[in-house]
Amino acid sequence: MQSANAYRRDIARLLQFRVKDFRAYREETTIDFPESGLVLVSGPNNSGKSALLSALDVVASGQMPNALRHAAGSQAMLWVRFRFTHDERAALIGSSSAKALAQIERGALEWIEWEYAEEHGMLRPNAVRAPWLDGQQIALMEKTSQDNNSFQVTNPITKLSEWDLSSYNTTVFANPVPPDHMETLRSLHWQGQPLPILQSWRNGYFHFSPLHQTDSDTRAANAVERLSPDGSNLIDVLHYMRSNQETAWQELQKLIQEFVPDVGTLQLPAAASNLWAAFRDDNIPGHMHSLKSLGTGVEQLLMTLVVGLTQTATAIVLEEPETGLHPAAQRALLGLMQKWSQDRLIVASTHSSTMLDWTSPSTTIISVTRAGANSTAVTVPRQRTEALGLLRELGVRPSDVLTAERVLIIEGPTEKEVFDIWFEETMRSPRLVLLQGEGGYNASHADLFANWLDGVDALAQRKVLYVRDRNELSTSFLNKFEKSERVKLLPCREFENLLLDYTALAAVINQEREAQGRDAITVELVERKAREVADGLKNLVVLKRTLADFADPIRLVDNKSRSKVAKGSHTVEAAVATLTQPVPDRAKVEEEARAAWAKHEAGVSDEWEAGWSRVAPGDELLNSIFKEFLGRGYKKVLDGPIIAHEMSEAPVYLKSLLDEFMAD
Repeated sequence: MQSANAYRRDIARLLQFRVKDFRAYREETTIDFPESGLVLVSGPNNSGKSALLSALDVVASGQMPNALRHAAGSQAMLWVRFRFTHDERAALIGSSSAKALAQIERGALEWIEWEYAEEHGMLRPNAVRAPWLDGQQIALMEKTSQDNNSFQVTNPITKLSEWDLSSYNTTVFANPVPPDHMETLRSLHWQGQPLPILQSWRNGYFHFSPLHQTDSDTRAANAVERLSPDGSNLIDVLHYMRSNQETAWQELQKLIQEFVPDVGTLQLPAAASNLWAAFRDDNIPGHMHSLKSLGTGVEQLLMTLVVGLTQTATAIVLEEPETGLHPAAQRALLGLMQKWSQDRLIVASTHSSTMLDWTSPSTTIISVTRAGANSTAVTVPRQRTEALGLLRELGVRPSDVLTAERVLIIEGPTEKEVFDIWFEETMRSPRLVLLQGEGGYNASHADLFANWLDGVDALAQRKVLYVRDRNELSTSFLNKFEKSERVKLLPCREFENLLLDYTALAAVINQEREAQGRDAITVELVERKAREVADGLKNLVVLKRTLADFADPIRLVDNKSRSKVAKGSHTVEAAVATLTQPVPDRAKVEEEARAAWAKHEAGVSDEWEAGWSRVAPGDELLNSIFKEFLGRGYKKVLDGPIIAHEMSEAPVYLKSLLDEFMAD
């Protein structure tokens, strides 16, 4: 499995936008974006999700919403900021000299920000600003005055590498002007360098509107490469895919059958000079179901899949892609969107609790709320508790997420992201739902959870599988779990041990060392360092195993003891005697601790030579390796998925386990 494709470096990268007095947003609202990845925008109906996303349309196409300004506002404002590459910064400075490189090192032109201001019912560029040296900001273009007949724009009089920060060129333009001033900027001094950068992002932007539908069942045969934002030319695009993009066409046929079992095989039958979209019934020879007859959900899904498989855009906005889809299909679509967003930015508004309930750590969630006449939008912290709080606000019920035939419980969101890499098709199966177990002794509840599932609806018995670490578990709990059909323990101490693939580790480390200008290291050197660290942690393993044997909770009272004391004396002495009776004797604990140490010391010694990489703390091994060769610690959320991408195959144990679990 190889690393995700690098984000296209020839396209401007959206960094941030801010709005004020814009539509439903009275107060200034700031949204930060990752270079690539999935961003989910969620909130109740009429909270301001579409209004927020329409700000991107203003920048991308000059498309103005009907109600531009907040009802209580004075002037709608919009700021949009883009990231720069090193080459783009040098081009804007106008030189690649040593002086220009020094300016870049001091922070010059790290980003560029366009300011839009409301004017005659439209948002128009008002200024272009960027950071200069040591935190200073400069205006690359600024509208300085305007009357009924003209307006004037100032900009640096020379290229930035030679500019004195005080000399400006002034250009006067006659009114009226193009809606967003773009054409006028082309005539500015130094050839209007900010404009091509903005235009490159505009060219890579695509907004897919909600509730899109084809015009009719049939359409005159015409091959078109790009789907229109309203989806009306779907048949034309399907015709183009079938004729010119065979791999994408076959993938589309495969995915639609995965998402909607028994829907049939996607076809484009011809009728005279027309084509129509239909699905061949795989159970009734010769029978076709037209796309329209299958309901809006299938049509919406088909269009979304077409966008993901054919769009070359680097910034894609989808509105409510879950419309008309069963929760199982929504889960599968989420997995695909996370995959598609590895090398582009995908922003999707959603009401789907299914999509929000389990997103990978790399997914950004923006929560939109409305109080009175004012909307607010905030990025939700990635902690699981915060995400669950958002779900509760959306009115989620257990039945919203408990709709799969297979329930896989793993310990946390990072493990989920690694599973997505190793078992891509399995993880996006509509038959499977993932839940977070949080580690500890929660695995002991797997059987109880399975029985509870049987009671919440009338579906047949579901299969439940809990996959977890051995770490922190006492010998008694390990023995119990090893006998359980529903709980499977990893064949190593913890999840991080599965990432101790030294070839993959060397590749990941060398990628970062190359960027640092440092020499590459060998696979053997990485493994040697891991063994050195592991040997130093041998006694720590014994210590933790010993302590784990004493971590089981001690109940001072239970129903049996409570019932017994209730039949006797009802005094404080009776209560004290009952509560202190289970408290272990100090001498006995000491004796048992020494015996446990001896047992685990012998066990670790027996395992060590052949299995040290399974037995030693994987997280500490990775942390030491990263500190040794990169000068920083191992970051589970960031580095774990990258290592998983570089591994040539998933761990055999997990693959066999999941294959058996998913089998009928």
